[in-house]
Order: sequence, then structure tokens, then C-alpha cells
Amino acid sequence: MHWGHLESTDLIHWEEKPIALYQRTVGDMAFSGNGFIDFNNSAGLGNGTQFAAYTSTGRGECLAYSKDGGQTFIDIPENPVIKHRGRDPFVFWHLPDQKWVMVVFDESPCAETAAVPASNTKWNNENIAFYESKNLRQWTRTGAFTDPDREAVLECPGIFNLPVVGKTGKPGESRWILLGAQNRYFIGQFDGKTFHKEAGPFGTRHGAFYAAQTFSDMPDGRRIQIGWAMTDTYLQQFPDQIVNMAFTLPHQMTLRETADGLRVFFWPVKETEKLRCAVLAEGQDLTLAQANEMLQKCQGELSEILIEFADSAPRKLVINGIDASFKGKSARIFTDRTLNEVYADDGISYELRKLPAQALNSPETRLSAANGTLIRSLKIYRLKSIWSK
Repeated sequence: MHWGHLESTDLIHWEEKPIALYQRTVGDMAFSGNGFIDFNNSAGLGNGTQFAAYTSTGRGECLAYSKDGGQTFIDIPENPVIKHRGRDPFVFWHLPDQKWVMVVFDESPCAETAAVPASNTKWNNENIAFYESKNLRQWTRTGAFTDPDREAVLECPGIFNLPVVGKTGKPGESRWILLGAQNRYFIGQFDGKTFHKEAGPFGTRHGAFYAAQTFSDMPDGRRIQIGWAMTDTYLQQFPDQIVNMAFTLPHQMTLRETADGLRVFFWPVKETEKLRCAVLAEGQDLTLAQANEMLQKCQGELSEILIEFADSAPRKLVINGIDASFKGKSARIFTDRTLNEVYADDGISYELRKLPAQALNSPETRLSAANGTLIRSLKIYRLKSIWSK
């Protein structure tokens, strides 16, 4: 297992490059991590040197650098910089302390796991450990975080600061968000040493979604996430299928005030509108029958649906054989060949679902609701393929 490399200027259209970071042997693979820029030459390799932090399954947590824009990577001689029972480093620059912080999944017993017993006997010592460094070459452990719900801190951690959006939010108010591979998140504070929970975990696993990554230091300040879409192979229908799984569309994460407190919202980046190429159907104040007639326009298409109801309730919807149900008043739904992404009520809910194999032969599209249900608005776009060829 090694690292691929793709580049994009708009977050939507991606150009595949040669493999960036190879495994050393089949017993020493290059597992998950993240990328970052050493903008102040803290490692002594030059301003703007590109780095990858990854787990070497045969050695430990490693750093590699690139001087040619990520085309090739070279391990630093200090590797492995951390040896422990864990994986999946996430490195970022902590501005207040002028240092690097590594957040990494750990499975070793520690003071933090002893102080917070697990609520499920299936899990025991899972935690997220924190390390600090001034030069990226030597690292010191500063603490760890865990929760009784150990699955919420399982694998591929990420941490970042989000400003609070909302009428009651004070100017400049923000919180730190800590999450694991399931994308269920904690809200709290990071003091440069460890994370202090205020609330959580919140959210869901988002269906067939796992091990997301976010971009740090975007020029426009957005926190954008891309997840791993764990789709299936359909070998009975397509015996020559040689690939499966994908990345999700990029979506922006925002932290907002709600009646239940602070919550993270997920919403497709504005660049996704570049994929719209035609309006297949559009209407307002529709009956259930009228809405279903319009929805048949999705058949066999890559589509984006914007739908809003008169009130908030559980909605049962299938688009091209893929479950697109949601709970709420409105939703934005992207449907591809074998998966979809459903963003409900401005993104307080986000789910990714995959096509059941049996639906390949009968890809039904239908909205089910009680008689008298009013659909305030419905708009269906045909989408262009992300791939130019």
C-alpha cells in the first residue's frame, strides 16, 4: 500500500500523477497520514518544503519531504520519528506556540485511558496521542485524549479550529474540532498540549464514509474535507471490474449555533456548481404525484437535486436505486452511478450511500410520502462527469 498523487486547481477536476510515496516492502507499507508545508524552514530543508507524514508499518511514524512539488519524496534520516503501537499521523503548525503538533491514533494503555474507562468491552486502550516538535525531527509526547465511546477516537485523527457562526456567537469566538476515522466529532479546546472536550461525540458515520482528510491554511480560510467513499465491487454484473471505491465531493465544514448547541455543518463547496450543465426539471408547490413525475428525469443521469418541503419530517426517497432518504425540511442530493451524497437542512446531516447490487437491474426513483404532502420546490440538474475523458 502506497500513496497516489493527484493535483487540482479547482477541487473538482483532478489530474493523476505518478505514485508519490512507495511502500518499502510488502511488510513495510505506507499507511495513512497527511501532507503539509514547512513554510518557515523549521526542518532546515528550505522554506516551502513539502512534507508527508505517514505510518511505515515496519518502522513507525515517518516524515518524508519533496523538493519537486510532490513528484518524489525522500525520508528524513531521523525516521521513524515516533515508535508506538498506533498509526495515522496528522501534523499541523500550532501558531500560538510556534511549533509543530502531531495528532496520531494510539492503542497503548496510558494514564488517559486508565482515567476514562471504555463503555464497550470490545474496545479498551484506543486514544488519540499528541506530540510536539520545533524542527520536525525530534518529537515529544505531550498528552492524549480518549472517550468512553472508543470508536469515536478510532483511527485517522484530525484536529482544527473553526470560528463559531451564529447570532449568539461572539466576534472571534472559535472551538477546536477533534475527530477520528468515523467523522464523529468532539468540540472543545486545544491548549497546545492536549485536547479538552466540551461536548461530543456528535454526528454519524455518514454511511459508506471513512477516514476523511481536511485541508489546512486554505487561502480563503475555508476548512474543506474529502472522505473515502467505501463503495462495492459488482463482480457478477461486471466481471472485469478492476477498481472500486472513490473520494467524496469536497465539502466545507462550518461550526454553527443551533437550538441544541454548537454543531458542525457539512456543505458541498461552491466549485461543485461547475458540474451543472442543464436543468432537467424545475417546479414549485408540487403535489407528491407531480414531484414523482419530475424525479423520473433523473433516470440514468448524473444528477443534483434541490428539494424543499413545507415542513420538517423523515423523508423516504430513492434515486436511481440508491437510498436518498433524510430527516428534515430540505436536502441537496448528488447521485452518481453507484453512490450518492445527501446533505440535509443546510448540512446539519450528511450521508453517503451506495447502490445495492440488486438495484443495478431495477434502478427505481421514487419519493414516498403521505397524501397531501406539499413539496415547496424541486430542481434537478444534469451533471457533467468530473473526468474529461
